[in-house]
Amino acid sequence: PAPVRGGPSVATNKSIIAMAKGADSLAAFLPFVALAPAALDTLCVVCEDSVENRDSFPTIAMAVLTKLLEASMADADAVRRCCTTVAVLTTRTEEHKATFLKKEVGGLKQLLAAIKTHGSDPSVVIAACRALRSVCSFDDLRRDFSGAYDASRA
Repeated sequence: PAPVRGGPSVATNKSIIAMAKGADSLAAFLPFVALAPAALDTLCVVCEDSVENRDSFPTIAMAVLTKLLEASMADADAVRRCCTTVAVLTTRTEEHKATFLKKEVGGLKQLLAAIKTHGSDPSVVIAACRALRSVCSFDDLRRDFSGAYDASRA
């Protein structure tokens, strides 16, 4: 199932969550398999439509998210969660896109592997395509040029 998007109380508290570096704290749970699903769902809720929260997510944690995607490739639900989180975190946030697309991180390779591995699962394919669209589009108007473009060329 898709993550719960939250009600009015979540929307009201997104600024408070950002000030407390909540997304940064949630990133610390990603390496723990038992905690990762809840951390991914919560990241989606607090970071969607909140530039402040996406910006507080540590850029280097995009590499951790990529490793989690790779490690959980056999589990369709875990792959869908990871892809959805990538899409949310990279929307209008060039630093996250650039880190995710770096050759040594391998994010693009993992998104393509998700589509190849779970091509018969529409929820995974949709989530992976949403992530691909997000990492490949220049939508962070705070930047003059897409850093993801430079990272993908390297």
